[in-house]
Amino acid sequence: MVPFNATEDDLKKVATFRSRNKIPVLSWVHPENQSVIMRCSQPLVGMSGKRNKDDERYLEIIKEANGQTSKLTIYDARPNVNAVANKATGGGYESEDAYPFAELVFLDIHNIHVMRESLKKLKDIVFPQVEESHWLSSLESTHWLEHIKLVLTGAIQVADKVASGKSSVVVHCSDGWDRTAQLTSLSMLMLDSYYRTIVGFEVLLQKEWISFGHKFSSRIGHGDKNHADADRSPIFLQFIDCVWQMSKQFPTAFEFNEHFLITILDHLYSCRFGSFLYNCESLREKEKLREKTQSLWSWLNSEKSKYINPFYTKELNRVLYPVASMRHLELWVNYYIRWNTRRQQPNPVEQRYMELLAIRDDYVRKLEELQISNSPKMNNSSTSPPSPSRIMQTPF
Repeated sequence: MVPFNATEDDLKKVATFRSRNKIPVLSWVHPENQSVIMRCSQPLVGMSGKRNKDDERYLEIIKEANGQTSKLTIYDARPNVNAVANKATGGGYESEDAYPFAELVFLDIHNIHVMRESLKKLKDIVFPQVEESHWLSSLESTHWLEHIKLVLTGAIQVADKVASGKSSVVVHCSDGWDRTAQLTSLSMLMLDSYYRTIVGFEVLLQKEWISFGHKFSSRIGHGDKNHADADRSPIFLQFIDCVWQMSKQFPTAFEFNEHFLITILDHLYSCRFGSFLYNCESLREKEKLREKTQSLWSWLNSEKSKYINPFYTKELNRVLYPVASMRHLELWVNYYIRWNTRRQQPNPVEQRYMELLAIRDDYVRKLEELQISNSPKMNNSSTSPPSPSRIMQTPF
């Protein structure tokens, strides 16, 4: 979705000035203040500092679409030094001279190669043996939680600018399919409670990751034994880790549980479903995945009760601002260390979830029985008795 005032010809001209032809398109619009989150790739500025009047006008149209936006905020996920270095390969960033109506903010999130090395270091300290003697210093040396913090911090800035600042934003990294997807989807998760439901989260992944062309095949290496491939990187895993960190800080805000997130990651690698195969939608259509494979979402929804968070409380307009501090972030032990042979397995969390759900269902059943038994005692009125859901609401 693009601004109404932008013509087809405008979009084609803008595409020539954006890496991989990824023009700014809509991810989310605030239902009250009409601020928007747009996503794209870097401008092709190059060392000579090229400009494109069509691109400049297009971003100005985005700003003008929301009357409350005094300045469009452009969030560049990269460190400043990396964005400058990208000029040498034809990329770059939006300069103040070319885009005087916009404010540029760098978020200092490192590239796919740094993240790959960080996960490799993390793997070395948790498998096959946990580094017990110097655990804290070993974990710190991986910088994994540091990267999680930077991604969350960036998403918080985007969400706050849209919700509190009532300003439209544009988010991009280099090519618009890695860090950009992390930031837009996390900020939408903070802003919109729909995406915190099971179906809503599936829609979020399908839209911001799969349909927008995150390179799952290249980043995961499906069917490729070349483990040293430089394109591999745990970008999607890192995003799910950020979601788990949020669910720990807001235990009643998410309809899904930890088991749901782990199951998604398991099938990111399993290749049992077509959802994460190939790099883009055109390849999936070419290979007819809809006909040949099952969707992961259909399978998850067929066993939905296994993934319900019993503490979930539906709140429509609550914006979540997680604390992105090292003191509040922790290693996701139930994912990263679950296969360690020396780790004593705790009682399965999902089993406790099922027990709590059973207790909730039992309370509802007893309440319905009380309703029926008390109905003859009520005065003769044509008004039907209220449903149990209206009488008592419980977080269980």
